[in-house]
Amino acid sequence: MKQIIPKEQIRIRPESINFYRKANEFFNEGEYERTLELLNEAVRLTPNFSSAFCLMGHCSEKLGLDENALEQYSQAIEADPYHSKAWYYKGEMLNRLGRTEEGNKLIEKAVALSFGRE
Repeated sequence: MKQIIPKEQIRIRPESINFYRKANEFFNEGEYERTLELLNEAVRLTPNFSSAFCLMGHCSEKLGLDENALEQYSQAIEADPYHSKAWYYKGEMLNRLGRTEEGNKLIEKAVALSFGRE
C-alpha cells in the first residue's frame, strides 16, 4: 500500500496549537467571532495550519459568510492538499450555494483522499 507523504512536512508552532485549542472551545460555545480572532493568530504564526483554516471556514459558515468560508476552505487545501475534510466541506458549501457539479467533484476528491486513492 502506497503511503501519501506531503512534499514538505507541515510544522505547526506550539503557540498556534494553543490558539487552535482555545478556538475550539469558543467554537463549541457558539462564540464564532472570538474563535476567528484566535484562529487568525494561529495562522499568522503558522501560515500553513490547514486545520485552523478549516475551522475558520466553519465559523464563517455559522456567521453566514459563505464566500469567506469558501476562501478559508481553499486556504486549508492550499496549505495541505491532502486535507480531505477541507475538500469535503468546500464541496458541501458549493452544493448549498447551488454549484452542485463543482461541489460533487470536490466531495469525490475528499472520498478518494480518505481512502488513499489519490
